[in-house]
Amino acid sequence: MIEVIYNRKYHRVTVTGHAHSGESGHDLVCAAASALVYTLAGNIGTLYTQESAKSPIIKLQEGDAELSCVPITRMKSVTTLIFDTVCTGFEMLQTYYPENLTYEVRQ
Repeated sequence: MIEVIYNRKYHRVTVTGHAHSGESGHDLVCAAASALVYTLAGNIGTLYTQESAKSPIIKLQEGDAELSCVPITRMKSVTTLIFDTVCTGFEMLQTYYPENLTYEVRQ
């Protein structure tokens, strides 16, 4: 099972585990979760290069990811919107595949 925890206050998402919803390389839930992780990683990188966020953490390993950043003051709402948008995808995956993915928001 994939476990996703979104700490909204600190703009941090952690993802651990495997979906086990199909054969390795053909697991659609895993592919969807991976796409969301890489989307968030790309956005964090963009925020950092545009000097809209600092202290980026982008740790990506098979079955394990940690993503976070510290937005500059004027970009906090934009950064929150980016994280919320990506995490809506995780929430939808939990809705449709509760046996393969759990999603939790911490304030």
